[in-house]
Amino acid sequence: MKNQYLKRVCHNLQQDQVVTIVSILGTALSIFLIMIVVLMKGVQILPFSPESNRNRILHGDCISYTNADNHDDSQNLSCGILSEPTAKALYTSLKTPEAVSIFQSSPEQTLISSYGTAPLSADLKQTDDSFWRIFDFNFLSGKAYNKSDFNSAQKKAVISEQIARRLFGNINVVGRNITINHSPYHICGVVREVSNLAESAYSQIWIPYSTTNIASDTWGAHELGGSFSVAILAYNKKDFPKIKAEFNTRSAAFNAKLKTENIKIIDQENPHTQFEKSITPYSNGKPERGRFYRQGAFILFILLLIPAINLSSMTQSRLHRYMTEIGIRRAFGCHRSQILNDIIIENLILSTIAGFVGLLLCLLFAYFGSDFIFTKNWIEDMGHPTISLSVLLNPILFLLAFLFCFVLNLISSIIPAWQASHVQIINAINGKTH
Repeated sequence: MKNQYLKRVCHNLQQDQVVTIVSILGTALSIFLIMIVVLMKGVQILPFSPESNRNRILHGDCISYTNADNHDDSQNLSCGILSEPTAKALYTSLKTPEAVSIFQSSPEQTLISSYGTAPLSADLKQTDDSFWRIFDFNFLSGKAYNKSDFNSAQKKAVISEQIARRLFGNINVVGRNITINHSPYHICGVVREVSNLAESAYSQIWIPYSTTNIASDTWGAHELGGSFSVAILAYNKKDFPKIKAEFNTRSAAFNAKLKTENIKIIDQENPHTQFEKSITPYSNGKPERGRFYRQGAFILFILLLIPAINLSSMTQSRLHRYMTEIGIRRAFGCHRSQILNDIIIENLILSTIAGFVGLLLCLLFAYFGSDFIFTKNWIEDMGHPTISLSVLLNPILFLLAFLFCFVLNLISSIIPAWQASHVQIINAINGKTH
């Protein structure tokens, strides 16, 4: 049976080359556009180095608060990034996670130099020592600063491969000194370049925040706001509800202390999973699941419906050439359901071929055109949105591509196939479609 369908597909390719090729290209283009949309969301969710643990990480990025006597929490709401005292009070005392890290929310551009070289601009992120336990950087040489280094405010720095080459011409630079904002630092490690699509881990230079005064840079009532984000690594994602429940207990205790100042923090479903973080558009809002699913469904509906209408016409045109054959098969006892099944399967084979073409185009375009597709406007940094091969070759993308091919095939072929299978036998033998 499988050989029969393949032979018929090959026969169609030979007999109706123009219609078949146009159908394949139309389907491939549709799958290409759909998979680009999926990939743009996928890079925010799927794990890749140095954020390979995304499925085990919870994020605490923002703080929202209002007056304690305010019954409508949406009124007079203030929000922003966490201060170090707030992050410590709410997160670092959690007992369930494997590790909790406090780090500078967004990298800042800074000047760096070494002896005998001109200063250059680079992205700097200030972190604690736990940062290196949560994110899996690929160290080319040396190692990260540890807890002792952080606590004693040792001026050590981890730099990226690109910065090492720009400053020294090679990556064997562990033990050498650089100047960051006119302050000397000792290079302790060199890591492979990090894509700025890894928003939490990305930078070009990482230093202990204990070596600067960033922790004292606070704002807002009770100094709740500052410059920090929190990443929480669970032993297993099944621990997420337990961690959130523990956070709620900490939050309630924190609110009890703030009550004397007529302030209360608002639970925005913190801490967020990687998916929840990607669908939370504002720092003072909750994850907008309904909005995400509605938008996604609408976009996919349009991207599937429009090509399906065109492909349906092409399928009907192709079937018109085979009405006599369909009539003869019906005359010899072939059931309508079998005719319907054969047409759908043959179209599915063509759709699958086109789907792989579209998926291949998507992967090539995403890999070589990542600067164009994944450009970020909301954060200005000096990094590049290079996409990991582990994301491009993720089995989930291949399964989604096949699913979209299947759906597109059904939408475009079910009506022509049903009409062809229900034509009267005498009319079908005479080549009529009704």
